[in-house]
Amino acid sequence: MVRGKPAEVIEVNGSLSDMFDGLGVAHNKVDHPLFRRFVQKVRTAPPDWELPCAVTLGGSMLDQQHHGSAGILDARRGMRLETSTPRISLSTRAEARASEPY
Repeated sequence: MVRGKPAEVIEVNGSLSDMFDGLGVAHNKVDHPLFRRFVQKVRTAPPDWELPCAVTLGGSMLDQQHHGSAGILDARRGMRLETSTPRISLSTRAEARASEPY
């Protein structure tokens, strides 16, 4: 123990600080409700949960989170907004633009 804290706690705190510094994230973001909610969810995650890779996080999970049936995430408030707005297919929009005269 160092100054009353177990070595594991000091390691986790150091790792968190290294992550914020290494990624250029302001330290005050640790108090943001979305970050706090994430930490709470990780604490209660099943033992076999694994951190998703960048492709999954920025691909299928992002699409599901922002356009899924549960609504759109309002990141400023950290909650979902119900929506009935239909998704617009990018290929349909691209095809429509291609047929327009320039």
